[in-house]
Amino acid sequence: MAHQKKQDILLDTNHKQFQTEYRNNSFSQFQVPHSKNLTEPENIDQDIFSQIPTKKRKINPISDTHSNTNPKNNDSQATSLTNVKCYRHASNKFLSEYSKTNQKLANELNELPLEESKPISKIWETFSSSSAENKMIILEGIVNMCCVRQLSYLNQTVPNHLKIDFVSSSPPEIALKIFSYLDAKSLCQASRVSKTWAQLANDDVLWHRMCVQHIDKVCHKCGWGLPLLKSKNRKIRTVSEAVTQAKDCDVPPPNATNPTPKSINIDSNNQTPFPPKENNMKLISNSKPQNANNSPKKSEKDETKNTNTLAKFLQRDSDLDYNKSFRKPWKQVFAERQAIAKNWKLLRYKKTEIPGKGSEITCMHLSDDYIVSGYSNGLVKINSALDGELINSFEAHTQAVTSLNFDECKLITGSLDGSIKMWCYRNGVCINTIQCFRNSGVTSVTIKDKLVATGSSSGLVSIFDFNLGKSYSLPGHDDRVNGLLFYGENYLFSCSDDLTIRRYDLSTRLCTHIYNGHSFSISSISFNITASLNKKSNGSDFTPKLFSSSLDGTIRVWDIDSGKCLHILCCQSVQVWSIASDAFRMVSAHNDGKVCVWDSETHRLLHTIDVSDTEIETVSLSDTCIVTGDKNGNISVFDFKNLH
Repeated sequence: MAHQKKQDILLDTNHKQFQTEYRNNSFSQFQVPHSKNLTEPENIDQDIFSQIPTKKRKINPISDTHSNTNPKNNDSQATSLTNVKCYRHASNKFLSEYSKTNQKLANELNELPLEESKPISKIWETFSSSSAENKMIILEGIVNMCCVRQLSYLNQTVPNHLKIDFVSSSPPEIALKIFSYLDAKSLCQASRVSKTWAQLANDDVLWHRMCVQHIDKVCHKCGWGLPLLKSKNRKIRTVSEAVTQAKDCDVPPPNATNPTPKSINIDSNNQTPFPPKENNMKLISNSKPQNANNSPKKSEKDETKNTNTLAKFLQRDSDLDYNKSFRKPWKQVFAERQAIAKNWKLLRYKKTEIPGKGSEITCMHLSDDYIVSGYSNGLVKINSALDGELINSFEAHTQAVTSLNFDECKLITGSLDGSIKMWCYRNGVCINTIQCFRNSGVTSVTIKDKLVATGSSSGLVSIFDFNLGKSYSLPGHDDRVNGLLFYGENYLFSCSDDLTIRRYDLSTRLCTHIYNGHSFSISSISFNITASLNKKSNGSDFTPKLFSSSLDGTIRVWDIDSGKCLHILCCQSVQVWSIASDAFRMVSAHNDGKVCVWDSETHRLLHTIDVSDTEIETVSLSDTCIVTGDKNGNISVFDFKNLH
């Protein structure tokens, strides 16, 4: 027991001695004598401490020559900031917070008595004038003497100072290279970090590359594909968009609700192209103010002012590339198509019903602007693809219209009366009539440039070349031809009730492939390609496929080159009357009134839509909508773009 008491007394004595030494201890053992021959440039810390005033003397406790009132002091600070080699001190974040931190330290030190603030200033000055190696030794000693409270403070403070904006500090070329590896979502998130990040993340070069990577094809990195849409959607055409563009260019906008007829001719849809470049000076000359003796009314003054403003805006870009001055940013182009692709994925659409009048729909074709449908009573109707409004209706044939196809200028219709007719579908005027078959009707028709292909109920396929003024036949089928499709430059595909699909070489006029597999009549065929993918691009792994639907309730996927059946798709073994497809999806119309949406790449069933109580005769597909026609003559439009 006595020995234990001696040990406790000895430990207590040593502890009290350590506390006494700790209280009397100072930073003198860690101080380094000031050296005037430092190899390092003057450190930024010296400027911080040199501006901290004392409580009783409003001058620097270290040197009176570094007072805040000295105008040369600011120049020395700027020189010190720019000459610093430290990455942190060169960052924009530190430069922006430098004055704030400096003032905060000065206020805190000013609250202390002079006898306490002066040693602190001396410690800071000693640390700032030390070499990098000695600074590390000083910090190790300070950390070694810190209690838990001080260490906790360091743990909270130091990580915030280690956060460096590497993007703002890097050259723009390197920052853009880093951002080029981001996906669209990451770029949008990066644009919300700061103004500098937003300027880089919204760069047109990055979003143009993003559009090339996703539009009209499936990106294998993220799995998304964006619709092509019409090329004119890239241009800004509405007056309201012109006003927005003018605001962005610091030009006072014209009155969009009452533009002058001298400047632009606006149609009923408020859609108008901008005048060509050579007409800009005419636009400006028409907008000159009139003489004071012949002053117009107030409204005319406003119109003249608005015209002059828009003319100045147009003239502003005349020295630049005119075609680029009225184009949307590529980020906006990507965002518009991304919204449509998301609507397809989530099956969000606006449905429009176009009621029929009892006659059965036998065929239909869809474009971005029009829905053209043929009926069993020989009637052809043209409706708007936007709102379903009837544009034109005319009697095309004396018997049922079995097939039709159109391009930008002409409409071709085929009928059971054995003839095909060429129409100007904008006014319903028949341009030409060709009697193709005498003893059989036309059951299918397709066009490509100046080539027209027709199929008959007897199985004969005829080609009309309007460029050469010749026609010839392609024999092979034994029964009714239900579908025709041009492929590439010299190939034609046909499907028939004889359970076969044939591929013809138009240059040799021979059948090169026969696709067998269906057990019942083949109703239609389609490709998983669009106009921009008819030819394989260099380095692309895109493989064109052929889809065929049959009344046996199956959809078959074929390899075009080898003729091998790759997949067999089936949806409850219901008869499939029609299919349509593009690079992203394939839609099928079934006998039970449903439409199935399939992934054209993975061949998965994505969605099923209940459309009608009767069988759906035909279906068409575009980038933004699905259009179906049922046995009662009703047309249903599912718009995935204009939801409101």
